[in-house]
Amino acid sequence: MTKSVGTTKESNIGVDRRFDLADSVIGLVTGFTQAESSSTGFQLSMLAKGVEQTFDVVKEVYDLQFSADYFPYPCLGEILFLAVLDARGVVTELVNVNDLTAPNNPIKTGLVLGTYRMFVVKITKDTPRIGDILRIEGARVVFTDFERHAASGAICYVLHAGKMPAPADGVSFELAADSNVYTWDWTTGLAPFSRCSREEAAAKRFPTRAFVGSLADIGKNCYWVGFYSTRGDEDKCDLVKCFLNAPPGWE
Repeated sequence: MTKSVGTTKESNIGVDRRFDLADSVIGLVTGFTQAESSSTGFQLSMLAKGVEQTFDVVKEVYDLQFSADYFPYPCLGEILFLAVLDARGVVTELVNVNDLTAPNNPIKTGLVLGTYRMFVVKITKDTPRIGDILRIEGARVVFTDFERHAASGAICYVLHAGKMPAPADGVSFELAADSNVYTWDWTTGLAPFSRCSREEAAAKRFPTRAFVGSLADIGKNCYWVGFYSTRGDEDKCDLVKCFLNAPPGWE
């Protein structure tokens, strides 16, 4: 089910809530701060609509960063959230919309594909990259070598939902011309990922946030990618999460 947090988190679990995606703030959390200039004393930074934005937030949202649900993995900054704003523009809740299979998830259409999966499948020299399986042709994503890699067992995770077609060689789907790409780069860490304390994670320089990327990142050492339709047009994906990594990925 869709996880929600904030001032009314308990009452919203499992409820079919209606959101106008075209008018919603959807993206990745990049950080929290305490700020005297904030009307609440707390602020949230978030990648949304292709840029990093800052919002005042209630304390319940600020405290999400300390939740055991998002540390040590999956990290909070990897999760796709919909920010609920009140009439003042203050974020009163973050709704977890990351799981396309969650009942009542506002995001219905998308594809998640991986040839590496944290704590399940490591990366080796033979692990295909996402760019070996699909390519970007203008405003379309085309599967080029999906079936062979799927038959060999190299694709460890694939999920398509909504109006997204089932992956197969030659199958394609459309991207919005102004799609937003957010890239998470594990290769910047000093060691492969491991379950550890926050202090150890900081010492190893594990990433804590994504940055604005480009579709070209999919052709790099990307082993996990997600395409999502977040603006209300189910015929096009407009948000891409790209994860870069290197062997073995985790200890």
